[in-house]
Amino acid sequence: MREGHDLVLVAEADEGLVGLLVAHLAFPIPVYAPDLFAHVDDLYVLPSWRGRGVGRRLLAEAERWARAEGAGSIQAGVLAANAAGRAFWARAGTETYSVVVTKPLR
Repeated sequence: MREGHDLVLVAEADEGLVGLLVAHLAFPIPVYAPDLFAHVDDLYVLPSWRGRGVGRRLLAEAERWARAEGAGSIQAGVLAANAAGRAFWARAGTETYSVVVTKPLR
């Protein structure tokens, strides 16, 4: 990991690891305003632990880190088919920034 540019958070309970968040700092490609942002690469909570605030607490800690590093926003990619994931991010106050489209070739 690049010093200071990456974040790995874990949530633990008596039975072990129950959640994980991995993020990194980046600048957008040059056609966009050069505003540092944090990108959440992975956010996962065990199904049996969902709905208990684990993901919300992991994200809150990532937001604190991003602000401290000078990031102007935090973003993540969510699969269109992941209704629970999209609902989580909507509750977290995110807005749609871009849409990725895919055309199958096989």
